[in-house]
Amino acid sequence: MFGKVEVVKISAQKKNPDMRQNTARVVFKSASSAQAVLSNRELVKSQTGFIVDPYLKGESLAQRNVAMSDSRIHVGFIPVEVDDDDIFEIFNQIAPIQICYINKKKGSEVSSLPSNFGFVTFKDKITAATLIQKGFVKIPSKISSRISIPDYKTAFNQDMLDPIFQAKQSAQGIITVSDIPKPGYLKINSFRVRA
Repeated sequence: MFGKVEVVKISAQKKNPDMRQNTARVVFKSASSAQAVLSNRELVKSQTGFIVDPYLKGESLAQRNVAMSDSRIHVGFIPVEVDDDDIFEIFNQIAPIQICYINKKKGSEVSSLPSNFGFVTFKDKITAATLIQKGFVKIPSKISSRISIPDYKTAFNQDMLDPIFQAKQSAQGIITVSDIPKPGYLKINSFRVRA
């Protein structure tokens, strides 16, 4: 449709091969074919569901990540039954989003705090800043009614009784009780990339 392809390299997520964030690098025989695909991103997405971006590496990738960081949020304490479509539904009701995804933990990584984390990139910076300032977003009842909602504070308090967990927390300072959402809420943090 857009031109002859020279090479296609597919990279599956090594952490979780079931994730939909697998990527393919497509090298066209001519630069004009590649430019045609980039110019028709929305058409490609609407017809195939694929998100098309230019291949970036090194400084270009770092610059793109810095540019996106103001409109991207980190979403924590996502219940394990919530999927990418749920996250899209939750945040697209707030404002239009460019992309969202969840990093799912493997079974061996699941602790007494059974949760995943993810990222949402909005089409504007104001929404991201507003949500970061709020700190939490409620899971709509349409979603919360069909999933189990963990009580993360209770699990965290139980973990704090374990001396090994206490030592790890003291050394790394990862989670504080104020960071933990009440049941039915997601934790929102800023997403920052070093330039």
